Amino acid sequence: MTSMHTKLDAQGFALAAAGTVGVFYIVCTIVVAIWPDAAWVLLSQVFHLVDVTQFQRPLSVELSAAASGLVQTTLYAYGGGLVFALLYNWLRRVPEDGDGAQ
Repeated sequence: MTSMHTKLDAQGFALAAAGTVGVFYIVCTIVVAIWPDAAWVLLSQVFHLVDVTQFQRPLSVELSAAASGLVQTTLYAYGGGLVFALLYNWLRRVPEDGDGAQ
């Protein structure tokens, strides 16, 4: 009998998570570079009710910092996606055929 439980491809899931975060990071970097004032508004909206004007200063995007941030966020997302998929598969484990499963 076949199982209705799906096992996640941990590597594929982790790569998809890293790629998704990488795309969002690049878009965010472009927004900050082109529209720095809008970036401050977006940041204040993300942190509900927090006044970010005390931190507000002129923004500039340096290529080395953007590249470093991209690498870091994609690695974090890859690690998080991998842990998520492995934990999901472990929690949803299904006995193999012949192990008494019905």
